[in-house]
Amino acid sequence: MRTDLPVLAMLVLCWLMLTVAAWAHLATGLVLAVVIGVHLRTRWPQVRALTRGTGRSMSVRRLVRRAAHRLLLAAAAAMIASGLARWAGVPAQDAWHGTSSYTLLGVVTVHLLLVRRRLWIRLRGRQARNENPGNRTS
Repeated sequence: MRTDLPVLAMLVLCWLMLTVAAWAHLATGLVLAVVIGVHLRTRWPQVRALTRGTGRSMSVRRLVRRAAHRLLLAAAAAMIASGLARWAGVPAQDAWHGTSSYTLLGVVTVHLLLVRRRLWIRLRGRQARNENPGNRTS
C-alpha cells in the first residue's frame, strides 16, 4: 500500500481546514493520525531500524538521515499528542499544538528532500505501469 501522497495530502488539508471550522480540522487531524500510522506500518523494517542500532559504524550522512527521521517521528508524535490535548480542552498556550504542527511541516519538508529520489521513482513507476498495462513483468 502506497501512503506517501495521502499523508502529504492530509497534512496540507489539515492546515487548510484551520480557517474553515474546528470540527473540520479535528476530523482531518484524526484521519491524518490514522494515515501516518498506516504509513509507518507499511515501512515497519525501516521504522525499527531507526530505533535499534545496526551494530556497525555509520557514515555521517547516514547518521544525519537517521537523526532527521527520528526528529520526524518525534514531531509527528508531538503534533498528534498536542492535538488530542487541545481536543480534550487543554488551553492553546499549554498544548503547543501550533508549534508542534509547524515544526512537523518543516521536518516533513526535510524528509521529502531526503527521500525525493525514491519517491519520484516510486510514483513514476506507478504511472508507467498504468500507461502500459501489458508490459508488466509480475
